[in-house]
Amino acid sequence: KVNCNRISQLPTITFNLAGKDFDLTGKDYIIQHPDDESICITVFWKHDRPYDDEVTWILGMPFIGRYYTKFDMEKNRIGFALA
Repeated sequence: KVNCNRISQLPTITFNLAGKDFDLTGKDYIIQHPDDESICITVFWKHDRPYDDEVTWILGMPFIGRYYTKFDMEKNRIGFALA
């Protein structure tokens, strides 16, 4: 949980993918809880894989909302650009 009044004070989170930095601000990764607007929560999702000890983080909507995503199936790559 996060104090909704502090969203603008939260740090920028930077993801480095293939040597390029992609930034998300508090406004990108914190939302009001759908059942209680007085509560704010992060939209990152931790996924524990049951078949090994790996942990996967799902970036989802905060990342896709901030960056355009292009899937190039012919060259087997994904591209990102600031939305």
